[in-house]
This record gives sequence, structure tokens and C-alpha cells, in this order.
Amino acid sequence: MKNENTIAPDQSQNATVNAVTPAADVVASPVIDASANNTIKLGYALMRGEQEIKNIELRKPVTGDLRGLSVTQLLNTDVDQMCKFLPRITTPALMPSEIEKLPVGDFLSLAMKSLGFFTESQSQTA
Repeated sequence: MKNENTIAPDQSQNATVNAVTPAADVVASPVIDASANNTIKLGYALMRGEQEIKNIELRKPVTGDLRGLSVTQLLNTDVDQMCKFLPRITTPALMPSEIEKLPVGDFLSLAMKSLGFFTESQSQTA
């Protein structure tokens, strides 16, 4: 079953046209992969050319990742701020145009996981 929504290419990245398709081995709801603490398994795979992206790893942000962003708006899960922030901490690095086309559940899973880095205690990170 294919979702006919396509992701418009990001002209600055010279990307190929991408499509959002259901990942074959997952249900339509996003889940946090317990085996990889900072990995989100997408409910719908992203297609980047021939590459199918099913999992997104988030790395803990550093101060430089917040440049040019409003931390207050980011903590309020402002979509525009998240579309600028997530490409800085995701592997593979998602393009803003790909983030904008994610199903809401997948977007919120990525956003909530990324915001969790802001609330971790210092004892966990040391």
C-alpha cells in the first residue's frame, strides 16, 4: 500500500523527489525503539531516491545546534523551529522539506524525543 503524497525536493540540497510510504515491518503508528534509546522507528518510511528511511537516530544537541532558534518556541514544539532544529541532530540528516511532509505522529515522536534531551539531569549525562 503506497501513500501517494510526495515530498517536494529541497532545491538547496539538490534532492531527488521523495515519497512517504508505509514501512513494511511496522504499523502506522510511530514507536520509540527500546533497543536504541535515541532511535525513532517511523510509522511511514521516507523515500529519498532509492533509499528507504525507516529509522531516525537523534543525537544529544549541543549549544551550537540552537543558534538562530528561539529556545522558548522550540520548547513549545513550534513546527517552524523544529523544522530548523531536527536536521541538525538527526541521522540521516532530514531536510526541512522532509520533516514538513512527515505524518503528525512521526513528527511528534521526533519532537518529543529531541525535547527530552533538554530535561535530562546532569547525572545522566556525566
